[in-house]
Amino acid sequence: MLTVACRRYNLIIPWKEELRSPISFTEELLEVAEPIWATIIDQPIVVELGAGTLERNPIRYWVKQVYVYLNT
Repeated sequence: MLTVACRRYNLIIPWKEELRSPISFTEELLEVAEPIWATIIDQPIVVELGAGTLERNPIRYWVKQVYVYLNT
């Protein structure tokens, strides 16, 4: 069994060597990604944005950070 490192989230993901059908491969990817997705959508800024309760200052800060990131 191979492993794939995901540095951003500090994960070691097991990867099976045998060939898989496209459906089971997709299901396997979804299973591996689920904890990462849950971490992303549980962030306070995402929850507040979805609820419509996020104040303008966090949005302004986020937009500025994205701008800096994309222009480096």
